[in-house]
Amino acid sequence: MLKLHEAYLERGLESPYSEEFLKRMTRTEPFSTTIDIEGFAYVRDEALMAHATQIDPTSPWWFGLPEDVRHATHPFEHYRLAKSRIGGIDVVEDDLFAGIVPTPAAGS
Repeated sequence: MLKLHEAYLERGLESPYSEEFLKRMTRTEPFSTTIDIEGFAYVRDEALMAHATQIDPTSPWWFGLPEDVRHATHPFEHYRLAKSRIGGIDVVEDDLFAGIVPTPAAGS
């Protein structure tokens, strides 16, 4: 959000993210998984817009910057592992399915 905020300001646009909001967004615990979605950010946009009752496609909060700027500014998805049944949660991953071993199909 901070990078998007800065992208607005660099273009002389009013950012929808207030300083107060950005201060509340600080976190001390790191993300455990970061996925590079460069070239696929349009899929994220489509997924967000599929939630018509929750995401306003005309809102500058989500879609106020030109698409190419948004996608270049933050071509990542971040996740934080809350609990693991297969290992530690103090890991850094680039794959949401890392460490998961598929189980054989029934009847195999």
